[in-house]
Amino acid sequence: MNTINKDISALKSGVSGFMRVKNDAEFVEASIDSCIDALDELVIVYNDCSDNTPELVEKKRLQYPDKIKVFEYKHKVYSVNLSEDEYRYACGLPDDSPHLLCNYYNFALSKVTYKYAVKIDADQLYFPDQLKKWCDLCRTENRHVNYGRYFCGFLFNAYFVLFKLLCFRTGRYYSVLPGWLIRFASGSYLEYIKAMLHKGRACLSLSGINVVKDDKNWYVSLGYENDVINVLPPFNGEGDHLIFKVSGLTYFEKYDMPYYNLLTSGKYSLIENFVHPYKIFCAGFAWFHLNAMRNRNIDKILNVKHMHEQAFVGLMDFIKMGYTEIIRRTDNKMFSLRQKVLFSYLFKSDRQSIENNISMLDRI
Repeated sequence: MNTINKDISALKSGVSGFMRVKNDAEFVEASIDSCIDALDELVIVYNDCSDNTPELVEKKRLQYPDKIKVFEYKHKVYSVNLSEDEYRYACGLPDDSPHLLCNYYNFALSKVTYKYAVKIDADQLYFPDQLKKWCDLCRTENRHVNYGRYFCGFLFNAYFVLFKLLCFRTGRYYSVLPGWLIRFASGSYLEYIKAMLHKGRACLSLSGINVVKDDKNWYVSLGYENDVINVLPPFNGEGDHLIFKVSGLTYFEKYDMPYYNLLTSGKYSLIENFVHPYKIFCAGFAWFHLNAMRNRNIDKILNVKHMHEQAFVGLMDFIKMGYTEIIRRTDNKMFSLRQKVLFSYLFKSDRQSIENNISMLDRI
């Protein structure tokens, strides 16, 4: 199951969201409501639920009958929080096994009917305006290119690539991507990204902010390694939430990622990796990530917060922080160099979208 077996030529112009859910009753309704208007359809696939997730999903299908399609994935899936024996068993499964998480993803992707697709997660509250902006871009396939701005965007991208190479080669973050340069070049950079998307050479990477609510106030987690539960770093979505053109070259494969175990405090995990032929470009922030608010996490997270206040910052205070201060206050074990580099552009260029959508949190 390493390719999507479908007639690509039959896909319609537009954007499909695909959502996999398992015991996601806490936020699935709010998540669907936040993204549904931006999408042309939402494919929801549920698996092995012991709560009322299927009933809530059906309720939403009836509310949005022209947009939502629901399927059940009936196979046992070996993914996260595995025992060592389960992990070794999963690693030994053939690549096309229906018991692998990647093929649960491939099943969901195989059900989309539009040319572009984006993964939607049930614990994310989406910024409707931001998501719609990028989906509208995909719907407008014959778009005029401003070649002057395109060339300026090309130059900025080259500078950004060199900046990333410098950091990755030396193993440290450098403050050589100033805010004034980003503000000057961001419009041209977006023009360049849009042109590359329409040429079929790029996909768009969306990102979000990790938040938690404590006594009516919202906070951003800064990352903290802990024996009870690991606190997530401030940002998530670093290339795993893409808006991409569906083809026979876009599919998921199994992926062993030790860093994921650190983020989830799990035993063993065997997750998915998205395979595609595109260059990934950072588009912007598009959601609040509510993983810390899950019933299984919230009490542990708040206990850590009360003992280690430095690992959290108020949401509005976070938006006003300088990026150097964010890096200084984050846990290096939880906030990787790759993340520091990639989010330097996003935070300096798109923090306003976070502030513009704070009212979304009133739904939680």
